[in-house]
Amino acid sequence: MYQSPIEDIPRRVRDRDVQVGFVREKPVFRELECLEVYSDRMALITSPRNPPASRSQLHLRDMDECPFVVHTINAGLPKK
Repeated sequence: MYQSPIEDIPRRVRDRDVQVGFVREKPVFRELECLEVYSDRMALITSPRNPPASRSQLHLRDMDECPFVVHTINAGLPKK
């Protein structure tokens, strides 16, 4: 297993440095096949007074004007 910055992974697969890569979004390289293998759901926490609290469904693009924080994606993974 190797680790790379997420933006480098599609290029490494395309250039055949590795056979398979895992990314969060479909890459722009049309010559690569993309298959969803895992879907991660997150829970939003907010004050009841904030507008997102009244929504039953929310997309990240809905948060453009709202400062927010997310967890570190690769926390605890050993680097190779």
